Amino acid sequence: MKVLVTDGNQRSTLAVTRDLGKKGVSVTVGECVAPSLSSESKYCRQTFLYPSPAIEGKAFQQAILKEVSTRSYQVLFPMTDLIITLILEIKKDLAQFVQVPLPDEAAYHTATDKSRLLKLAQKLDIPIPKTFFVKELSQLEEIAKKVSYPAVIKPSYSGIFCPNGWRSFGVEYAFSFEELLEKYRIVHRKIPFPLIQEKIEGEGYGVFLLFHQKEVKATFAHRRIREKPPSGGVSVLRESVPSQSPMYDYAVKLLRNLSWSGVAMVEFKIDAKDHVPKLMEINGRFWGSLQLAVDSGVNFPYLLYKSALGEKVPETFDYRVGVRTRWFLGDLDHLLAIWFKAHKKLSLPNNYPGRLRSLFSFFKFYEKNLKYEILSWGDPKPGWWEIKAYGKNVLQKVWGRSEEEEKLKKKFLKGALHIHTTLSSDGTLSLNQVKNLLQKKGFDFAIITEHSQDVNRQTFSYLASECKNRSDKSFLFIPGLEFNSAGGLHILGIGIEGFMDEEDPAEIIKEIHIKGGLAILAHPSEETWQEVLKLKDKLIQKQEISLHTLHPNPTKGGGLHKFSPPLMGGDKGEGDYVNLFNSFAIDGIEIWNVGRDGKFLPSLKSIKLYQKLRDLNLRIKACVGMDLHAEGGFYDVSLSVRDTALKKVSILNALAEGNFENKSRFFKVEAFPKIGIFLHLYLFIFGNLLKLAKTLRALVKSE
Repeated sequence: MKVLVTDGNQRSTLAVTRDLGKKGVSVTVGECVAPSLSSESKYCRQTFLYPSPAIEGKAFQQAILKEVSTRSYQVLFPMTDLIITLILEIKKDLAQFVQVPLPDEAAYHTATDKSRLLKLAQKLDIPIPKTFFVKELSQLEEIAKKVSYPAVIKPSYSGIFCPNGWRSFGVEYAFSFEELLEKYRIVHRKIPFPLIQEKIEGEGYGVFLLFHQKEVKATFAHRRIREKPPSGGVSVLRESVPSQSPMYDYAVKLLRNLSWSGVAMVEFKIDAKDHVPKLMEINGRFWGSLQLAVDSGVNFPYLLYKSALGEKVPETFDYRVGVRTRWFLGDLDHLLAIWFKAHKKLSLPNNYPGRLRSLFSFFKFYEKNLKYEILSWGDPKPGWWEIKAYGKNVLQKVWGRSEEEEKLKKKFLKGALHIHTTLSSDGTLSLNQVKNLLQKKGFDFAIITEHSQDVNRQTFSYLASECKNRSDKSFLFIPGLEFNSAGGLHILGIGIEGFMDEEDPAEIIKEIHIKGGLAILAHPSEETWQEVLKLKDKLIQKQEISLHTLHPNPTKGGGLHKFSPPLMGGDKGEGDYVNLFNSFAIDGIEIWNVGRDGKFLPSLKSIKLYQKLRDLNLRIKACVGMDLHAEGGFYDVSLSVRDTALKKVSILNALAEGNFENKSRFFKVEAFPKIGIFLHLYLFIFGNLLKLAKTLRALVKSE
């Protein structure tokens, strides 16, 4: 009897490892790092190190297939949404080697898509929080008038595959009309059309079920006592309670409708206003508090193991009520949040326990029926491992960078934005000359932006082809155009797929996004501000997103901004996937254009204009551009992109998300800089010193 369990650092994986190990099953724990929480358990017989599923999805799938095909595993337990998404794609390939107890792929995606799930619940007359399903951004203001505050902005998916890896998303809280509009647009840029819900105050309950051959074989329920973060998240102290109606009936009704197979957690909150349980979400996998069910007498891991092998699964409906389990370090985080953050910042109700009451509750280390989730006298090593990892993390936060931050620091890609070659009428450098010049200075990529008036469809096709042919493993060219639009706005369209011939700035920006690129406002001036305001009025009328039929599989071919889940609600069908970027907003602005502002430092005027634009668009990025036409105009300014592959799609998405810094010898700011008095003083003082130095130099030369 041999089982492979993924995600060794998950607490649920430790619960599975201990439960199966006690039953005599040989458990191999997989993780992308070693050692891990679960591999430290005495019940772990072997470990398996695999590539990072979040970054290298295809390599992970290949590693899993190789592992199960060369070793005699009976069952594979995928433990997180990320890995389940990848495993479902290769489930048919795995079937010849190992049993994988997962539900049908369509059922799983319906359960994990909150938009689809809540619509299904409405059809089945299952109570849900008051929810607004946003289809167009033009609806937003009307919804903001109707919703009660505080309101919850909730992405339909907790995580999705983007071209540069898996991204997780949390909820946001809005306490006013203005805050809802602002925060919704920010979340929408990350994952389109999140839900808007009323905030439910009340106790959280979980109903846990195991379905085998379409029948319920085991059930369990708990109530949440404390969570991390305190406003709602992972439970850190919870208690077993009876499986009571109507929550149990709602959970069974939902899962039967989905023809569910395997385990699931159905989460509810009992609304303090009307005492009605409201459906929150379904976790179609093992849950974080799994150890409580095992401690209470429901051995879900072993029951699922028997179900996967097609054996008879004993019905388990009776369990001990009143048992509590505590995740000690998670509970410590809960206490620290209460003590060091304001209640409003934590989005807590007025009657939530205060600092002293929370402190008193925390120090109740010994209570009747209280058990600890990780800490165990019978299996102590995982507890010690977690304490050491926690302490190390705290020290790193206090004294310096974490190991992860140090690694990211070493993984910057150095890029040059706004480069002209001989295809532009005023350019003097060929692509090869650009490459040689930049590589000598340590650059990894260059974004070419030829003047649109100098290029036609044929020459742009030639540029795109040459950029591809002259790129290699050490250097990448990304093609683009610089548009001189009506009104004098210069807009860089970087990474666009295909030529475009537009003059209207609103249409230029829209077409740039449709063609998979980013729109950067180049060398702005105060004179362009009125044009920007005119543009804003036009763009407000064009608040829409581009829909592309892209390949749904994140590990295979597909369009530029692809990700796994289908369009929220499924209204457009399984083939339609949403572009991650709005088609109506400027993505960035050059706060420093070396060709116009000069070398050494950016223009204070451009910084001030950036601040004005931030008031219109909170997600606009600050960029530095060379505006390079000749070798003599070179100055070492760069976009320093964090921890991403040297691929066009990865770099564009990193730039779109603001995952970069702007750097030069004397200047460094983030993509979303905090522009305060010190930066203004720095630029003012050193800018004037540079002007003085230039004046003196000119005087010396004239003599």
